[in-house]
Amino acid sequence: MKKYQSLIQKRGILICYDMLAVIFSCYASLWIRFDGNIDLKYLSSMNCMVFFIIVLSILVFALNRLYDSLWQFVSIAELRRVIISTITSTFGVALISTFTGYQLPKSWFIIYLMLLTILVGGIRISYRLTRSAIREMKVSTGKHKGGKKVMLILIMNYL
Repeated sequence: MKKYQSLIQKRGILICYDMLAVIFSCYASLWIRFDGNIDLKYLSSMNCMVFFIIVLSILVFALNRLYDSLWQFVSIAELRRVIISTITSTFGVALISTFTGYQLPKSWFIIYLMLLTILVGGIRISYRLTRSAIREMKVSTGKHKGGKKVMLILIMNYL
């Protein structure tokens, strides 16, 4: 039971982080695109769309199983899922923008895709690196709860 609570808590934290990553990517992409002088028309469009972008992105990430594994091993398959998820999410945002009439500059989508991929992939890699470093510290200080310490002695018989 404790294991499942921990997993649910980690997923919740990851979902909250992804929501923040989406929000940051949305507004930072506008800021980068307009070099800090954001046109109010686009800022207004973003304010109207940001909730839908968050919901869409989290759904796409969940459907692509980004919350199923917390990257025990950083792999190309995991990175590929992040890239596919962010591309799909960005394509969905383009569809929302087109059908709702909320206009965004075309370059925004490319900047948004790059920022979102870096942030979503980066947190997962940094989580794995941090977890690995903590585990190594516990082993080196003898505070590892991984079981009993055992000494293996290998005896080879020579004929």
